[in-house]
Amino acid sequence: MGPVDLFLLVPSASSDGWTTLLDAGERARAERFKHPADRSSYIAAHGLLRLALTARVPSVTASQWSFSVGAQGKPGLEHGTLKFNLSHCRELVAVAITEGAEVGVDVEPVDPRHATDDVARRVYGPTELADLAVHGVERFFERWTVKESWVKATGIGLSDELPSVEIALTGAGAGRASLDGWQFQWWTPLPTVKLAVCVGTDRPLDVTPRFWR
Repeated sequence: MGPVDLFLLVPSASSDGWTTLLDAGERARAERFKHPADRSSYIAAHGLLRLALTARVPSVTASQWSFSVGAQGKPGLEHGTLKFNLSHCRELVAVAITEGAEVGVDVEPVDPRHATDDVARRVYGPTELADLAVHGVERFFERWTVKESWVKATGIGLSDELPSVEIALTGAGAGRASLDGWQFQWWTPLPTVKLAVCVGTDRPLDVTPRFWR
């Protein structure tokens, strides 16, 4: 497995200008967002993906990348060996790129309104629920991003079996975890945002998230 690039960006007026990098389908999707903040985060995420891919392969310009959609809707490149994943919310976007290993990334704003007992029971197993009882709402979203990054890396989609896939976390705010050939890291890159990345490898990750220059 090659290096793992993990780029972050706070959407802004400058990243709105990246619309010119997107293809026709992406531009059409961006225009369908009703809220300007959602439109900005979409443009920022897809523009950042293209720029980050070109940073890895300078011979391809940002607007030239073409993408495919695989099983369970997982995006990929039509050509080449790079793997990628992206995630965005209004506060932050993230793009992860690897070579030779599947990757998933997730960002989530910490919003207590979404950390309900009903959602927790549908997503977390008994050990995870006990951990939430100790650590509270911050842990809910740390666990959510970790598990969602695994869902996105594997391409399995959300299912009723998620509570049986328990992932042991230690520490708070940032840390690492592993699960049957998958390695995780998670962070708190902004005070109210959680971030996690999952990579298909047996080697512990040592990824440094970088805000795009």
